Amino acid sequence: MNFNTKHKYIKKRIENIPKIQILELGVHQGNATKLFLETCNLNKGHLISVDIVDCSNVSNDPNWEFIHSSDDDFELINKRIKASLDVIFIDSLHETSYVKKVLFNYF
Repeated sequence: MNFNTKHKYIKKRIENIPKIQILELGVHQGNATKLFLETCNLNKGHLISVDIVDCSNVSNDPNWEFIHSSDDDFELINKRIKASLDVIFIDSLHETSYVKKVLFNYF
């Protein structure tokens, strides 16, 4: 599945969730970030993105909060989450044990 196909699939699955709350782990160039912000702007939602690299210049959207940190700094990140999450998008370190650790924290 190519990049655009994946993003279209994700957008279709989440576009009708009112007041959507999204946690994005891994920003890189911000392609997914921008897709999530489109949905947040339509549905009065909020996006929190986390990356170990400073990606704060990806957007200045008021529905976006960027946390410059490792995405396994659960104490820091959990303090910033204000509502139940509808979507957790993990696109950071792709090691099984790491993804499992992150999933278990938020599940």
